[in-house]
Amino acid sequence: MTYQSTTNQILEIISESTIIIDDIYDANELIKADNSKKQEIIEKFDKLYNEWYLKCQNLLLDNDLLLEHEDFINYSGSMSHTIGFDTKLNGILNFMRDRKKVLINIAKNIESKRNKEVILLNIDDFNNFKEIKEIKSSEVIDFSKDCFLEDDVENAFLEKLEEPYKELDSGSETRDLFSDRIIYKDKRLATVFMFKGRGQKGELTIKKSGSTGNQLLKLAKNNSAECFIVQHTNKINPDVREALQDHILQNTKSSKVYICFIDGIDTARFLKSLGKNLEELKSKK
Repeated sequence: MTYQSTTNQILEIISESTIIIDDIYDANELIKADNSKKQEIIEKFDKLYNEWYLKCQNLLLDNDLLLEHEDFINYSGSMSHTIGFDTKLNGILNFMRDRKKVLINIAKNIESKRNKEVILLNIDDFNNFKEIKEIKSSEVIDFSKDCFLEDDVENAFLEKLEEPYKELDSGSETRDLFSDRIIYKDKRLATVFMFKGRGQKGELTIKKSGSTGNQLLKLAKNNSAECFIVQHTNKINPDVREALQDHILQNTKSSKVYICFIDGIDTARFLKSLGKNLEELKSKK
């Protein structure tokens, strides 16, 4: 068993599960809008998850992951019910989520054997932003949802990092900013950023991170980076966090990587720590 051939396959099938999970949410809305389509939709997803489940088992067995296969098929899973969800679709959703978690753990375990380490950080952990520790979340809670323009946030980071090299936006970009001026424990880290402002309203999901999350994949393909930072002016969905980590594990050549997510509250804390007028930034057009 080799890392590249096995783990890449597992991460690909995890990505497939993420797409199916997103489609389940859309399907539930279709049923709400037109209940006559329910049977057709349920049959479609019955087939989809069964095909995916079989594909997963074959993948694990073909790569001699016999113990992992046992864990996968015997995982008891959850019985939670999502409010407003069709009962049958909810069961499929739980199944997909639970088995996805098992696959992620399998991939992580394989990764750990390769001596690769993923360290999850908060913005407070970086030397550059020590002032942010003085700003409590309660002070900026009113500015935690869709308050700031992406350019204003990016410019604030450029200012704080004393980074003179702003990157131009383009359709082919793999990041919004690259900087080697981020410092963690007195060590400079080559860092790539993905910025999201209030133009991307609401919770940041995989579907809002480019086509089926391709912005996350592009970010992870910055092989020269040691640190990956995703910022948004609202909540960041846990699936985004998982997807980025999966993509980084698949693509990085480093033995140790750092990941940081900056949500709406921490974005507001950061801006306030720089002395920015949050009301003024919020009202900008």
